[in-house]
Amino acid sequence: MNAAFLKHMALGFLVAAALAGAATIGFLLIPGAAMFFIVAPLLGVAAVVGLLLLFCLTGRFGYAAGVALFAAAVLVSPYGRLVTGSVAYAARSLKTSSEFSDMVAGICAKDVAAPKRTDLPPLTRVVFENLGNISYAGYDAADTVALLTGREVVEIRESLHAPSVMSTIARPLGDCGPSERARIVEPTRMGQGPFPKPVKIDVCLDRRKTTKPTLDEAAIVLRRGKDIMGCDRIDVFQRAGGSETLLGAVGYQHGRDVMSPDLRRRGETRRGDWFLAMLRAALGQEIGEAALLTRVARD
Repeated sequence: MNAAFLKHMALGFLVAAALAGAATIGFLLIPGAAMFFIVAPLLGVAAVVGLLLLFCLTGRFGYAAGVALFAAAVLVSPYGRLVTGSVAYAARSLKTSSEFSDMVAGICAKDVAAPKRTDLPPLTRVVFENLGNISYAGYDAADTVALLTGREVVEIRESLHAPSVMSTIARPLGDCGPSERARIVEPTRMGQGPFPKPVKIDVCLDRRKTTKPTLDEAAIVLRRGKDIMGCDRIDVFQRAGGSETLLGAVGYQHGRDVMSPDLRRRGETRRGDWFLAMLRAALGQEIGEAALLTRVARD
């Protein structure tokens, strides 16, 4: 082993030490990165491995030997034990996360079924129970359903105090009275973009406070349950004659973007498209941006 090789080996050792330290410290200097300190040693490992490959591929084996010596020294040091512990912890975390996601998927897929098609009497209301904060990048759901179906949409939002109950009806221009809204349907801007542009309509949307519909009033009810570990569940009922009949239920796992049963069509890939697919199945007609724009263009 000649002096030049030993010199290159020493330089490789120093370069590896400097690069590993810079990668680790540089990451920790990022604001908020301290919360993910377990990642810092892994970045140092990645930097050293990359340097070793670079020297081997370019034929600089003296430098590569120095990098390998540094890696061996670190491996038997307390820092090396921290690195190996970080790798083992990350592997366990990934496994636990995967198992948790599988469990949530099972919860979302339990007792679900596509809503049964049913003939709705003309005066049947559409009732939204606790659907107000669902994230999707479409037009306001109540406005869209009221406009496209011609039915009254009642939105119920439970709270610690009295529930909020609002009614939306699409009426001919001038028939809305003092509660007449602007002739524009706005996007929700609550999901992932791109968001549609506001669209002008040829009717007014009469929106006002109302009371909770009773069981005797004909309605299609879309009832959202509690979000259980990232799983949304919406049950669809038909209400008539003082009772409710379950027509179907859908579950949606946010983490994996999985809908059970999956009622989305090809091309419906945005995160919020599951909600529009559920509305379409529950009401038995096209609901969404395309249907709304077609209705506006026709008029």
